[in-house]
Amino acid sequence: MSHCWGPIPFPVLTSLNYEDYKKGFDQTEFPASFRDAFVTCRRLGIAYLWIDCYCIIQSGEGSEHDWRTESARMKHVYASAVLNIGSTAASGPHDGLFRARSSSPEMPFCVAWRPRPSDQKCLYHVMTGYEGPQYLKLFDEHGLFTRGWIFQERLLANRMLHFAKSQMYWECSGGGQTLASEEHPEGMPAPRFKQNLYPWSLECSSSKLRNGKQSLQALWADLVSNYSELQLSFPEKDKLLAVGGIAERMADLLQDQYVAGMFARDLIMQLTWQVWRGRKRASRFRAPTWSWASSDGSISLPQSIGDATTTIEKANLQLSNPADAFGAIASASLRLRCRPMHAYLRPASADPYRPAEQRVQIGDEVLAWANDDDEELSTLPDRLFFVLLHVRIWADPSRDRALKLQEAVALRASGRDRGIDRFAVDYHGLVLRQHDLASHRRAGSLVRRDDQTLHMFDAWRKATDEIITIT
Repeated sequence: MSHCWGPIPFPVLTSLNYEDYKKGFDQTEFPASFRDAFVTCRRLGIAYLWIDCYCIIQSGEGSEHDWRTESARMKHVYASAVLNIGSTAASGPHDGLFRARSSSPEMPFCVAWRPRPSDQKCLYHVMTGYEGPQYLKLFDEHGLFTRGWIFQERLLANRMLHFAKSQMYWECSGGGQTLASEEHPEGMPAPRFKQNLYPWSLECSSSKLRNGKQSLQALWADLVSNYSELQLSFPEKDKLLAVGGIAERMADLLQDQYVAGMFARDLIMQLTWQVWRGRKRASRFRAPTWSWASSDGSISLPQSIGDATTTIEKANLQLSNPADAFGAIASASLRLRCRPMHAYLRPASADPYRPAEQRVQIGDEVLAWANDDDEELSTLPDRLFFVLLHVRIWADPSRDRALKLQEAVALRASGRDRGIDRFAVDYHGLVLRQHDLASHRRAGSLVRRDDQTLHMFDAWRKATDEIITIT
């Protein structure tokens, strides 16, 4: 079952009442939403119901251990369940699933009509009113969809029944993703996949996705972007855990190792994620600074990669729960073989159309960069470091002919590029601050399309290889 806990307290499982709950409770002692869920299960012939607040010890002796164990199992509960019940309209468990309503606007009916005398008489579905697309009505009107844990529960469940404000909706992953309602019992028109509106069934899509690495990259980028918009009551422990079930499914599709919210084969690309709204890093550790999970902001993950200019020597992760490779992290570091360049903070842009654009000087160029934390800006040292992670290079600004990195390096070094007017280069890299003598921390990222100069490319080409650690 998926539900909002709400502001009003209600009885939950604790170490003190554990034995009493095992003996059984009268149903009248449960909040209304859970009582209604019992009725729903009985009417559907479902014998067992899983509710987090009664299946995980919430407080008292042993609660931390029980949480670590059961939170790692939750993803399998939702993925294996016959049905997930959504208390979609309720702000808390006291509100109930069943509510008084007028069913006439949602009750479908048909009329027989022959548009032209020569036409065959057909049955037409009549809508009594139109208030916009139904999928928008479902997602926009209900606060349940703003919760981070619900995102995973919906995606992993094969079927979900929503008790919404004015009618019931159901989602089903069998035979292609389907969204239907009382008003549209045969299904409703759905938009092209948009994760914040309509979930993609990972199970149904897996056969197609296995053959399309780019599709998988785009899917994971969309998942992370939309998940980062949602709310968690305890982000310090739940940020990675609440998306761990989806990550495990993606790791299986990709046949790749999961690394702090990203995947090993594409890690060089994914390290250049950006915060595009709400630039604020978590005050307590929950992920390394190089992971998007360290940010409380809205995340944009890149979906394409050029030629790598940096290699990953080793990623060190210490899991909070060694039994859950997709859960919370206790500590992490990343060793890179790269060519760090000095970068100096410069005043923010004076352009009235880009008033918040931060700038940094690398060599002779002053470039815009995306910082991760607005509050951190005042504490940054004047001297930072820039690490170029990957580039895309074209022989000319029209981007008609791509060049491999080594080909471009050889041309520049030999001077044989004089017949080329100028290269066009896309730069993707990290801006780092030195944390201590042995490590750096991410301060932000820099993505630039340059059609005019090769100053940064030449500076990177002449820089010295080093091995650095980012935490």
